Amino acid sequence: MIDHIKAEQPTGGKRFRFVDGIVRYVSKDVMLLCEEWTRHEYHTINFQELLMSYNFYDGGDFVDVGAYHGLYPWCLAPRAGKAKFLMVEALHKYIRYVNRVCGCLAYLFPDIEFHTIAKPASDTNMVAAYGGPKSFRSFRPGLREAKVEAVRIDDLVEELKMEPTFIKVDTEGAEPFVLRGAKQTLRKFKPKLMVELHHDCHTDEPTSIQEVLDLLNNLGYIKVYSLDVGLHRTERTYWINKNE
Repeated sequence: MIDHIKAEQPTGGKRFRFVDGIVRYVSKDVMLLCEEWTRHEYHTINFQELLMSYNFYDGGDFVDVGAYHGLYPWCLAPRAGKAKFLMVEALHKYIRYVNRVCGCLAYLFPDIEFHTIAKPASDTNMVAAYGGPKSFRSFRPGLREAKVEAVRIDDLVEELKMEPTFIKVDTEGAEPFVLRGAKQTLRKFKPKLMVELHHDCHTDEPTSIQEVLDLLNNLGYIKVYSLDVGLHRTERTYWINKNE
């Protein structure tokens, strides 16, 4: 179920400057992704988010829920030290990009173990798919019949024997369900968080942002920074545990 990504020596690529300012050689397909990230129409916001997340992260084990193309492991790897990275991506069309990025990173950063899983994360074993375009689907419990197998972050963290210091959750409105399935991890390790909040969620059964706020407040978290993305009134929020 969980894939351990092996190191792949970069071939046929170019040198690219990472967030830490160091230029490294990456493979051709990873280079294309890097170029896509940096020329994205929301580049300014993307860059602010990358710098914020890079500086917010203290190194150590990292969980990326809603990994998309693998931007976050690429961003954080230079700062990780000896660590385990787990990337969770529900859409199979994107997990192949995540695997390629992580294969290249595993070669460049041999002290990091990279793991991926192509399933949605939630607080139940089965979820339904919501949303419009398939590239931005939300997988969660709801009124529809649940047909998609899901995983709990608590179970994955325990299986991999991780001690997360940072968890990122960007799941198009399914954030409260992901966090409910990670309560044990949040209580035990008190990792820093980046949670995306969707004020105008484009799913047809939107969840309440208040659910996320209440859950995190009850677990001892306080919001220390937010970045307004603008797209669908989306807000990237950063949290620390006041008891840490």
